Amino acid sequence: MPDKDNKQIDEKDIIFRYSRERRLEHASETVKKLNEESKKQPFNLFRPLTATKPLAFLFISIVVLSALLYMLSFLFGSKDEIVFGGNTIAVSAFTFEGKTYLTLNKKIKNKDDFYTGVLDLAVSPGGSGEKALQEEIDIKTERFFFTSEAEENFKMAVPFEAGELLILMQSEKEIQKLTVKTE
Repeated sequence: MPDKDNKQIDEKDIIFRYSRERRLEHASETVKKLNEESKKQPFNLFRPLTATKPLAFLFISIVVLSALLYMLSFLFGSKDEIVFGGNTIAVSAFTFEGKTYLTLNKKIKNKDDFYTGVLDLAVSPGGSGEKALQEEIDIKTERFFFTSEAEENFKMAVPFEAGELLILMQSEKEIQKLTVKTE
């Protein structure tokens, strides 16, 4: 049931005590410019980043450092990645419950020239110096076979726990050494 006091009020009957024009008569020029109904500028991501000299310097520094890091990572690559017989091999290792697990990811680098065949792998705990030479060294060997697949994954468990692994890879034509830190 509607109230009898609620009447429909027409906008003509409302009296406004506030006049925007009167308020702007006594305002400064900057306030008048802000209140002008002009076209808003389109969104620009670059302008706020370079609005002042310090912001521009910071932005340019970030861009230069990012480009430098990208170039260095591209030129030097990962230390745990080698090119072996035309194949790029990425090696990673992690330790779990007293064993170290090793993963080899093979990708063919050049489709015209790549190695297929037997890969012999010898893994031992990393370490150097007199102490490592005097102790008996654990060595785990494994044999993998590379095919002409574009990508292949090989996994192996090593029966010892080590923070760093020394890996020796050997094929019929090539031998390479790699040191990998375990995660």
